[in-house]
Order: sequence, then C-alpha cells, then structure tokens
Amino acid sequence: MGPPSFARRSRSCDPLVTNLVGVNSRTFGNVLEPQLRPWRLGATLFTALGALALVIAAIGVYSVVAYGVSQRQHEMGIRIALGASARQILDLVMRGGLGVIGLGIAIGVLTSLALGRLVASLLFGVLPNDPSILIGAAALLCAVGIAACLIPGWRAAHVSPAEALRAD
Repeated sequence: MGPPSFARRSRSCDPLVTNLVGVNSRTFGNVLEPQLRPWRLGATLFTALGALALVIAAIGVYSVVAYGVSQRQHEMGIRIALGASARQILDLVMRGGLGVIGLGIAIGVLTSLALGRLVASLLFGVLPNDPSILIGAAALLCAVGIAACLIPGWRAAHVSPAEALRAD
C-alpha cells in the first residue's frame, strides 16, 4: 500500500504542507467578517434607536391624550351625569386620538415617500418606497397609538360624575 494521496493528508500532520510559506486558508465568512462588522453594528444601532423612538412616540401620544382628557374631565363628568355610557365616552376620546394619529401617519408616509431617494444608497435589499414596509410601519404606529389612547379613554369612561364635577 503506497503513501496516502495529497488530497487525504491533513495539514496539521503533514510537515510539507505546514512549512509552506504563504499558505493562508480561511473561510469566506472569515474573510468578509471584518468588512461586515461595521454594517452589522450600524443595523443594530438603527434597530435599537428605532425601538427607542417608538417607545418615546407612544409615551408622547399617551401624554397628549391624557392631558386632553384631564382638561375635559368636567365635560366628561357632565356627559356621564346626563346618561352617556362608558362606551360613548371611550369613543369620544378614541375619535380625537385617532384623528391625530391618522394625521401623523399620513404626514410620515408622505415625508418618507418624498425623502426616500436620499437614503436609497444606504439600503440593501429594500426599496425606499416599498409598500409592505410603509404599510407595516404605519400599522405598527397605529397600533401603538391606539394602545396609548385606550388608557386615558378607559379612565375617562370610568370617572365618577360627582368627582368630575367637584374637581373644578
């Protein structure tokens, strides 16, 4: 039986192969990793900052709606005293909040359509005006806005008329 063929020799066991100068075998992933690392870091930072912006937007919508409801607490108390149901009060608060949310989403979509060309060179595998991305982002922001409006609306719907009228 002859010596093993070169293809079957292990690099670590064969002194001829280990002593070769200039042999540098690396996987393609290892070669690309240093070039991809900054892009991955950037994508991670953009994702984290986007999530933070979503939380801040939800807190802002909640704050504005809660402040508006607190300013109208007297009116809500009178409505409840005159026979308005909790559902009607909740609808009143939600209608006002959803109007602002709808206007904000419309402005945001129009702005992203207008300015999408500026960031097109930074995107990979996604068009700047991709309808599925725009619809998904609008739906997510709408859901966050609805959740932010429900809490003050629920509080306004369950306020005691005597408390609301005494508060002035």
